[in-house]
Amino acid sequence: MLRDGDRIKIITQEKPVKFDPDIIRLCQTPRARSELSRVFRQKRETLAGEIGQSLIRQELKRWGVPFAVLESDEAADILEYFGKENLNELFQDVGQGQLRLKELIYEIKNGLYAGRQTLLPPTGALNSIDLDTLDQDSVKFSQCCHPLPIEKGLLGLLSERGLSIHKKECPKLNELKLQREDVVMIRWQLKIGRAWP
Repeated sequence: MLRDGDRIKIITQEKPVKFDPDIIRLCQTPRARSELSRVFRQKRETLAGEIGQSLIRQELKRWGVPFAVLESDEAADILEYFGKENLNELFQDVGQGQLRLKELIYEIKNGLYAGRQTLLPPTGALNSIDLDTLDQDSVKFSQCCHPLPIEKGLLGLLSERGLSIHKKECPKLNELKLQREDVVMIRWQLKIGRAWP
């Protein structure tokens, strides 16, 4: 038991601690719930930003538009048009499905890249992302088709709550009237020996 004047040493872990999102229900105080929610939200936003940037790069490449147009001074017009402060916000919104990739590419082609030749509209092939995480706070495996990370041909739907993973032949996924830009092909880059939660 500690007494007044006792000295203690606080030992911290160098690597971030991973929590299961369900732990929030066990929190006793609003502050603890708030802090854990903030950590989970930051992780989802980071992943969404990476996904959004990857999808924009792929789509611009398909159209023959260099990604560097987004790094030019004129990109401020695109940010202002979509009400974003910076490119990271733009990437996050695309990665969370809040900003349609098709609409963004249209504005880039007809605004930043206007008057220059682009390739023909892409058809068929989906954009793909490489995932190296199975964090349950960022990646959700749907209950409708029960996909497993070891399966091939998995598709992801973008949302604020993270990436929702489905099998390609999922009936629920097929019911939705999705366009090519709304779905991404998932490629796993998991290290051998990593446990699935």
